Amino acid sequence: MIRSIIVASLLALVTTASAQDLKLRYCGDQVEKGYGKANTYYTAYTTFRADMLRPYVGARITKLRIGVKHDATGVYVYFKDDARNTANNYKEKITTLSAGWNELTLATPQEIVADKDIAIGYRASFTEADGLGYALGSSSDGSSVYVNSSSSWESLTGGVFCIEAVVQGDNLPQNEVRISAVDDRTAPYGTDSLTFSGVVYNGGVNVVSSYELTYTLDGQLATKTFTTDMPVNGQSPFSITLHRTAYGTLPVTFTITKVNGVDDPYMANNTTTARATFQDPEFRRRVLVEEATGLWCGWCPGAAYVLEEMKKEYGEWFNPVAVHWGDILEPDTSLPYAYADLYSHFTGAPSCMVDRKINTTPTNDMWTIFRNESVPVGAVLTTTCQWNADSTQLTVNADFYTAKDEADAQYNLVFHLLEDEVKGQDDALGEAFPQHNYYARGQSGEASNLPGWIDRAAVTTDYVMMNLAIGAFPSYAGTPVVRGTIAGREHRQYSYTFDVPTHVVHAGKNTHLINKRHLHVTSALVDVKSGYVINSFDARPEGQTAGIQSAADAFTVAGSRYQLYTVSGKLVGQGTLVRDLSDIRVPAHGTYLIKLQKGGAVRTLKIMK
Repeated sequence: MIRSIIVASLLALVTTASAQDLKLRYCGDQVEKGYGKANTYYTAYTTFRADMLRPYVGARITKLRIGVKHDATGVYVYFKDDARNTANNYKEKITTLSAGWNELTLATPQEIVADKDIAIGYRASFTEADGLGYALGSSSDGSSVYVNSSSSWESLTGGVFCIEAVVQGDNLPQNEVRISAVDDRTAPYGTDSLTFSGVVYNGGVNVVSSYELTYTLDGQLATKTFTTDMPVNGQSPFSITLHRTAYGTLPVTFTITKVNGVDDPYMANNTTTARATFQDPEFRRRVLVEEATGLWCGWCPGAAYVLEEMKKEYGEWFNPVAVHWGDILEPDTSLPYAYADLYSHFTGAPSCMVDRKINTTPTNDMWTIFRNESVPVGAVLTTTCQWNADSTQLTVNADFYTAKDEADAQYNLVFHLLEDEVKGQDDALGEAFPQHNYYARGQSGEASNLPGWIDRAAVTTDYVMMNLAIGAFPSYAGTPVVRGTIAGREHRQYSYTFDVPTHVVHAGKNTHLINKRHLHVTSALVDVKSGYVINSFDARPEGQTAGIQSAADAFTVAGSRYQLYTVSGKLVGQGTLVRDLSDIRVPAHGTYLIKLQKGGAVRTLKIMK
């Protein structure tokens, strides 16, 4: 008795009216999407591998079914051993295709031969774009396309071309199933299990009532029997939950061993593999983004918005550093903690370096980049910060360790001093930082629809800056902390103390008075050999930020007059507080008296440096 089979792109089986017609394919019944440019010749291919065709050796392909999104002309179909071979085993002129599915009876049926792949393609030209029909899915065997007009190959992403082959023959198989591809899975941090899902397809001429699935994770084997009622051309989904055996990326294998209680005679298409990734939360990377921005840069508000939103969403796991370039907030390039080495990576703004290895713009799908970078890495870094007694210096205490032994470790630490809550205009300080804004009032179309900025002026001071880079200490390259051997999980400590600038200095002039209460330090552990940031950590300073904490009262706010005396009574400084006691510069180590006056009240404080 002659039975019919359809062998197609994704080998996904779809039930038909007749139990004697088997549809083996990647794509479904619908032509979901289209691919390609208008007025261009393409040749789309699907390859059927010898292992998949083995149950049908000796049968013949008698028909093709081709799905297109738009009408096509100049159509030929081809049979080859390999899509990229220039020689055809068979070629036939079809002339035209109509939008939708087209069933074509071959003038000469093609026999399926043992141990040979069959690549089936069709060449066509479309007057409209997106003419080649495809369905959503993933298989390299169903996604190759040759662009005849440019003599080049392309690959369809996220889909498979709608090509099916109808096979007729005697003695078609029973108890024949095959398994779909199973996607790799990554468990969220803190999760110790993963669920994998796939589909089993009935490729035989009898109903499948049960099948046995054997699966392994990192070499550990288990078996589960599924009861089903899978008709001819039917399919049955399955799900398997696997539990972590170790951290890392582990191999997973799924194999159908029995069908209806008996061995499947064709096992070559019964196995699929995947990878299970269990992430060690201890070694999760805190992603560092060093951004080049500028007051002159009209698109930079968009970048700032993205980085601030990501900081709100991801907290400690996302560390942005906003480095001004070419404006009065750029640290003077003569200073050792300036950012000239960062600027050398960029040709404009907004731009950024992610972990010093990905050069991109903050508005270029930073969420995806963050997810790709927020993975377990080779080292852990934590830090604390401490003010000295008069808040003129910060000491950063770092603790770090690697996951494995390293014989030639070369690591530096760099400390970014950052300030939050910097106003675009601060009348009390007499400061103004006009920001160009291309998002103003929708002047750049849909791209201008940026929350908070669309209603601001084209040049505005009505904004607040976060994570403003004051400097990279001791330099952008950092300071050496490891040279040579380090044992896995061997804790290393390093302390670094630096003078905190009172102002941003640009072109030799003080351009911004730094508010010490809004400072924090983002530290980065840099692999000198690759130049990449392995991990980062942000810490807020502890301790006093104004010389004497108890003095944080009405006398220490803006407007108070102060006089600074030595204990011998010599006047060494005087002025008006702009913010608080951190404004007072103490000339040398020792004990001092501060006389504060506000209105008619006077108060005297004693401080030590």
